[in-house]
Amino acid sequence: MEITEYLASTADGKATAANSECKKLGDRLAALEDGSKRNNIRIEGLPENRESPNPVKFAVELFTKIIRENFKSDTKIAAAYRMRGSNTFRPSSFMVRFERLLCDIGDWRNCLTEEQSKAVDLKFEKHLAGTKIGDLLKYDEYCK
Repeated sequence: MEITEYLASTADGKATAANSECKKLGDRLAALEDGSKRNNIRIEGLPENRESPNPVKFAVELFTKIIRENFKSDTKIAAAYRMRGSNTFRPSSFMVRFERLLCDIGDWRNCLTEEQSKAVDLKFEKHLAGTKIGDLLKYDEYCK
């Protein structure tokens, strides 16, 4: 009986250690995935084949129209492409990956000119103030 109890407690200890290690590895994987996505912007609802034949050039032109000014000279788009999805009723996501992030997420205002910052504030106020998404993005903290 003592051997059985010993084996059971040893197995339980090993299972606990394995679960702990699995959680640590899962956390590390999530951090790696988040880091790899950090420089990405996903655009939903953009009609198909708008970006042909040069998606990177299209992305620069699109962001120039949105911001109404050229990007800073050190802003470089590494890639732009469509994510193929299984939903045939709506357009696939359009992904834009920047070579590097120019500022911290909470410090985005330093990446924009004053005019661009005001334009973004107005759009956020119009579309995100008082919404769940605005709360998730901490609208009141970063945009007021």
